[in-house]
Amino acid sequence: MKWPHAGRLIFVYCFLIALNAPAWADATNNLSPISLRADPPAFIEPNIKYTDNTRTRITQFDLENRHPIELKLKLLRPFFFLVQGEVHQRLETNVFQDASNYKPDYAFRVTPTIYAGYRLTKPTALYVNYQVIKDVFSNYGTQLNGPTNQTVGFGVFRDMLQGGRTSVRVDLQAREIWSASHQRQAQLLPALYMGYLPNDHLTYYGTVILTLVSRELFQGATRELDPVYTVGFQYVHGNWTFNASTNLLTNFRSPPFSGTGHGNLSSISDFELDRSINVPRGGLLYFITAEPIWDWASGGVPGNSGFNFRLYNGLRYSFASSYVKARPRFGNKEQLPQVP
Repeated sequence: MKWPHAGRLIFVYCFLIALNAPAWADATNNLSPISLRADPPAFIEPNIKYTDNTRTRITQFDLENRHPIELKLKLLRPFFFLVQGEVHQRLETNVFQDASNYKPDYAFRVTPTIYAGYRLTKPTALYVNYQVIKDVFSNYGTQLNGPTNQTVGFGVFRDMLQGGRTSVRVDLQAREIWSASHQRQAQLLPALYMGYLPNDHLTYYGTVILTLVSRELFQGATRELDPVYTVGFQYVHGNWTFNASTNLLTNFRSPPFSGTGHGNLSSISDFELDRSINVPRGGLLYFITAEPIWDWASGGVPGNSGFNFRLYNGLRYSFASSYVKARPRFGNKEQLPQVP
């Protein structure tokens, strides 16, 4: 897609976004303040799911279709960074995740992300990241527009296998998530990522992430323990990318953990079709995503129960340093951006 056509597409999309301006204005008057109170969460935000806090990822398109900054100083060459922004419109069929009282809604979301790191050796790197998620809902804005989700994390990863068609990475990240004043929590995330590339177009991948939730950093699973298992594949053809994945989430909140609410077993599947758009700088793509969500072990607790179907469409822009090498990564929605 040439730049003049991309400009018209962006104009049309910005016009659609402008239609949400009244709802956005109302939402800014109802923002919940960020607080460092250590109260345990009394309510599970139904509109923030595992894949929302982990959606941003680097795909083969992001790596091959950007004009990166050249880091010419030798000292800066091990440094890498990614700046990514996403805007989308979303339909939800069960916005409150209730087992029996389904209420649909339409939402607009802005998600900026900053990710940076430094390679200690070729396979080992330290990194930090920051992400904001802001939703504006049309029908139930009074109940859902207030919280602004923010995530700050840091960690270390090591690539165990490189250069072949099989990739293995071990990762350890610590992060804090702030939302409304009663929604602060810390997480420790040891993870294992595996990928296999049978050819230049197809990637199979799987991940295992053990999420230890606590009040403060490095306290372990004092609130809850949430193992997450992901399998999927990504297919690239020209400017098109199709990604399909399924996440199985297990939430343990009852004793010996002190987390409030009922435990849960849920599945979140994502089917995303991306189309790259040529721009003078960075990488831009238009995407459509279908996301069915099943919850079947929450005891019917509102906010974490029933079935919800999400349908997205939006734009995602990425800009990165030249140190990021162009090769397919595991296309799943994993633990904030990953770099080769």
